Amino acid sequence: MGKQTRLPFKRSSWRAVEKLHLVHIDVCGLILVESLNGSRHFVILIDDYSRMCWIHFSKAKCEVFEAFQRFKNLVENESGCKIQAIRSDNVSEYTSNGFKAMCEEFGIHHQFTMPYSPQQNGVSKRKNMSIMEMARCLLQEKGLPKKFWAKAANTAVFLLNRLPTKAVDKKTPLGAWSASYEEAKEDKKWRTGMQEELSMIEKN
Repeated sequence: MGKQTRLPFKRSSWRAVEKLHLVHIDVCGLILVESLNGSRHFVILIDDYSRMCWIHFSKAKCEVFEAFQRFKNLVENESGCKIQAIRSDNVSEYTSNGFKAMCEEFGIHHQFTMPYSPQQNGVSKRKNMSIMEMARCLLQEKGLPKKFWAKAANTAVFLLNRLPTKAVDKKTPLGAWSASYEEAKEDKKWRTGMQEELSMIEKN
């Protein structure tokens, strides 16, 4: 009997036509080294329309549902839109009774990927890889210990949201998500916060 091989998986050409039509979710972990606040996992949430990415850090995978609830309140209030669908792996973090009840209550369609087919959630998988690669480079460049991985990952998300991407016609995800005023305000807030963190690191 010959070896079984999987045919190449074609990327879907479907794209959301407005904010929050579809949100991609993925969890990364277990991270071997605890972050400064004790986190060992992170969850990323990506708006398909703008490719804007949010990251939440957690000590356990079971915190994913709470992170999604906070995310839902944040982005719906900020955008004035409602989440219509979410796409995730078909694993226990996303199949809890809490997730099911919330999706039913708010009319959210939950799309699950097939087992052993991470390509079906390719948007979040590729973003995860980009975040981890950039975070590693940031830690190496600054000579920081691995316990700073969460801060490096957070910085990576900040930068990726502000880099042009073909996915949104060479715009930045943040530019596609929010007005220029909000982008400038967020940039100033982030720069101030990073300066404070760098000062703290240098003192220690």
